[in-house]
Amino acid sequence: MTDNNVPPLEPPPYSGGGQNPPYTPPPVPPAYGQGAPPYSGGGQNPPYTVQKPGETWNILAIVSIVSAFFVSLVAIITGHIALSQIKRSGEKGRGLALAGTIIGYAGVFFSLVVGIILLVVFVSGANRAIENFPTVAPTNGGSNVSGDLDWDAGQSLSPSDRPEFIDVFATDPAWVVSSADDGNGNWSYDSADKLCTLTFQQGVLPTSVVVTPGDDRATTSSYLQDIDSATGADIEEYALDDFLSYGSAGAASVDVLTLSGTDTSNNNWITAARAFSQTGTGLYLDLTCNQSATLDDYYYSVIDKAVVRVP
Repeated sequence: MTDNNVPPLEPPPYSGGGQNPPYTPPPVPPAYGQGAPPYSGGGQNPPYTVQKPGETWNILAIVSIVSAFFVSLVAIITGHIALSQIKRSGEKGRGLALAGTIIGYAGVFFSLVVGIILLVVFVSGANRAIENFPTVAPTNGGSNVSGDLDWDAGQSLSPSDRPEFIDVFATDPAWVVSSADDGNGNWSYDSADKLCTLTFQQGVLPTSVVVTPGDDRATTSSYLQDIDSATGADIEEYALDDFLSYGSAGAASVDVLTLSGTDTSNNNWITAARAFSQTGTGLYLDLTCNQSATLDDYYYSVIDKAVVRVP
């Protein structure tokens, strides 16, 4: 007989002594749309985060743009490497790498152009080098030559004589002082129209000049060769005899050798020189005009005024 007032018996709690634990139902999964519970950090591995392409900068791209303003070659190399890496990885910085590469190439091109210009200027200057050498102060003694100072008459000079230019261009309105006498017998003028430059030099002959005793023309040939960096064959073939005024304009003459040509900048030039083997000194004038000027017209105007004297 069953007593309805007696509650049903519950099973005793599991004590672990039996073979099988009581059945425990699995946890109920979260409802759709609620997502997984937040990571509590109790596991061994943190959750994996995926880095999306284009979120990081390529280091070499930054190096390229920075070095472009300092070392062009580094900018070019790192720029190319960065562009290759970005193409594979999708990193940011393509614009920087491209800009660094372009600026790097521009820097290399600019350096080459400047280098070529400097080389041309250097070679041009070397070909028309005007050597400075000490000037010995003129003596107060007179000259032993009363007439023309031709090639042979130079042997009548005293070893202490110092032939020199009379500077008549200082007061000539057609010429403007470009550089005053530097103390070594060098000074120059620019024509008022800025088309020509006239340079004067006088003083002791450079040691590179071969002085032929008793032969002013041979000594002048070596002197002209030294002034214009010419060869002996050039002098032999192209040098011409001419003369400047001696004593005063038109009064007498002094023999000179001239050599003319065109430099690497297409400027036309002519040099008139005279060396004196008896005194070991020399003097010359050099006229250089740009290609828009007629060299002969300026030259004849100059030699009509240029005067040599022996004080």
